[in-house]
Order: sequence, then C-alpha cells, then structure tokens
Amino acid sequence: MRKFTFSFALLITVSVFAQENNAEKIITGIKNKINKVENYSAEVQVSVKFDFLKMPKSKAEIFFKKPDKFKLKSQKLAILPKGVIDFNPQKILDKDFTSEIIGDTLVDGKKLSVIKIIPNADSIKFASAKLLVDKNEFLIKQIILSLKENAKIITYFNYSDQKEYALPSEIKINLDFSQAEEGENNRRRNIPDNFKGDISIIYSNYKINKGIDDSVFTDENDKNSK
Repeated sequence: MRKFTFSFALLITVSVFAQENNAEKIITGIKNKINKVENYSAEVQVSVKFDFLKMPKSKAEIFFKKPDKFKLKSQKLAILPKGVIDFNPQKILDKDFTSEIIGDTLVDGKKLSVIKIIPNADSIKFASAKLLVDKNEFLIKQIILSLKENAKIITYFNYSDQKEYALPSEIKINLDFSQAEEGENNRRRNIPDNFKGDISIIYSNYKINKGIDDSVFTDENDKNSK
C-alpha cells in the first residue's frame, strides 16, 4: 500500500512539473515571436463604449520602439485609461511569475491551452492572469487579467498577416472596474473609478522593423508620448 501511495504521489509530482515545463515552453515561444519586433507603426481604428462615454470610431497612428517607447497620435483618445491602446502582452510575460497549464478549452472550434500565471512579486500590479493560447502557432488568443484593485480586464486577439510577429489585426477589450478601488490616474483623466466598458481596436498598414527615430516619442506637446 505504501509503495502504491508513493508511486501515485510521484506520478502527480512529475505530472505537475511537466505541466509547468510545457507552460514555460509555450510562453518562451510567444516571447520569441514578440521579440522579433524592434519597432513598428500602424494605423488603428478605435471604437469606445463605456458606461459614462460613447465615442464614434476614431482613427489614429501608433508607434512602438523597444524596449518600451510608445506614441499615440490622437487627441480624441487621450481620455482612455493608460495601458489600453499601448497594451502589450510582453508587459505581462516579462514579469517574475509562476505559470502552469490548467487545462484546455475550445474557442470557435479550436483547441486552446489555458495557462495560469501567478506573480511572484508584490510590486506587480495584477493578482493573476489566464492566457488562452494556440500552442501550435504560439499566439495568445485571450488574456483574462485580474487586477489587485478588484477589477478585471479581458482581451481578445485576432490575427491575420502579422502572425510571425504575434501582432494582432484586431483587439477587443472588456473592462470591468465596477468594484474597483479609487485610482489617482483615473481622476486625472476625469474617468470614474467604477465603470464598465468595451474597446475595439482594428490595426492596419503595419510597418515593422523599418526604423523609427527617437524624436517621434519626445514631442513635449503631445501628452500621449512616453
């Protein structure tokens, strides 16, 4: 009986270790794709629908350069919460965390791996995250992010021509801050602390690794520059 118990415990331990290793392998594959991008620009069409605000479709240009330079050219979209338009999965994947595969799920008839991520440092702003991943193409299809201030963000990704770089053709974001704690950043932007909303972003005319001058990101008159 003891031999059976020991063998069963060993089997469970090995299985959990294998799941963790597989999760790391998938995440590494995703990061390798993302890391191919040194810089890019794109045109975006953004639709916004919040409890407190409805905006017509707005067009803008976005610019990105490693490691974290981002620029949005559109005053109309300045009201959006920080981290929405410039959301980058790399911001999550570069953190210190523990990951494991917790199962599979079907989305639009396609089998996706569900990877749970738990931060290892208190300084990380999110409490936990779940990634729904196409492990064959190393593409994130969905991120469910639980924030420490009792809020949740679900992001859905679609891809077309830029799968090689894991750059989406469309992102849909569902924000639920209905139970969130007060946020200083929101007050500065005249955004209620408690709200729900949806954002849709369609990307087109990508220009990848063509080079972007640093001056693009240093225009002091544009409050959206970093």
